[in-house]
Amino acid sequence: MSPEQVKGEVVGPASDIFSTGVLFYELLTGTAPFSSTSATSIMYKIVHEEPRPPHLINPGVPANLEAVITRSTAKNPAARYENAGQMRDDIESGATPEASEVPSSQDGTMLRARPIEQAMPVSAMTPAPAMAVGEKKKRTGLWIGVGAGALVVVAAAVVVILLLINSKVFKIKTPSPNEAVENPMNVSLEVKNLSGIARVSLCVDGAEVKSLDASTYETQVEAGAQGEHTLLASAYSEGGAVLREASVKYTSKGGDNKPPPGGITDAEVRSFIEGWRVAWENMDQSGYFSKYDSSEFSYQNFDPSNPKTIGSYSEWLPYKQGIFSSNSYQRVTIIEPQNIQINGNTVTDSFHQTFASSSFGDNAMKTLMLKKLPDGRLVIYREESRPF
Repeated sequence: MSPEQVKGEVVGPASDIFSTGVLFYELLTGTAPFSSTSATSIMYKIVHEEPRPPHLINPGVPANLEAVITRSTAKNPAARYENAGQMRDDIESGATPEASEVPSSQDGTMLRARPIEQAMPVSAMTPAPAMAVGEKKKRTGLWIGVGAGALVVVAAAVVVILLLINSKVFKIKTPSPNEAVENPMNVSLEVKNLSGIARVSLCVDGAEVKSLDASTYETQVEAGAQGEHTLLASAYSEGGAVLREASVKYTSKGGDNKPPPGGITDAEVRSFIEGWRVAWENMDQSGYFSKYDSSEFSYQNFDPSNPKTIGSYSEWLPYKQGIFSSNSYQRVTIIEPQNIQINGNTVTDSFHQTFASSSFGDNAMKTLMLKKLPDGRLVIYREESRPF
């Protein structure tokens, strides 16, 4: 419970912020900020005492998160975060929140948590001798307290869930931890709800091996000599600030498996096709459309019941956008083997693909024709689909 709820005052969103801060404290320290063997003692501590600083219990708690907890568990509701979004932003950005100013109504001076001895004197916490009527009132009060406490727990859980749903994701999908990789190795990142990325730096053992713009998060890099290495991915803003970092340890098999200059490897094609499938399935339109050649593209569907020939990207784009907008979910599967034929800077890849959505599904042989652009990116310049 928040101090205002313990005192029987009106509760609101600020009380949920307090409960979320308490839960955050427990997650980071493994202990409750206000603990005792007595419920009345716990309530007294909530109103009168500050919790032990988290870093004294867990030295790994950074200062900015401790400041987030301090602000969210302030005794005075007006000194806490105004809403869960502000708290989430400070957690995600790593910023250290400043103490919220709570001016008094008289002279504008800062107020700390108001002493509330008059609201809950210690003597009030001492049980009175049991009486029949008094016992009935105590039971009623107990059930009211339990019910109110349950509501606070549910509200705090909802806030935490909202924090998780809206959380930003930046992690390395491949290679996976301790994976043994060929040289060069395929690298792919998962990026969700993280805006403002200007570029992503990939470093192996502290040395940058590649820089990616925000249009793609898949590439190949030199895995290094045989043995264990660390891959670090760092997302930078336009101004050069680090937005997120992720790292993974992997094992290089060593050797030199470089493609010929300007050439394409089988692994590179498979990585591209998997990124294309994931973007399609996740309804990530920007990621999906970025894999097509906007200057030279054609599409043909050989299904007798729905034949379609489209000769340009500009004509195909609204057609495909309509499919995206008419479905609430999509499930795309590629059934191995893929028939990959590489010829210099072009590729023909045929495979069995299934599709299921909220409105329809299909089962087709898909043929994608790829080419490598001068900047090294693979793009699809022709797509064909036949009923399977």
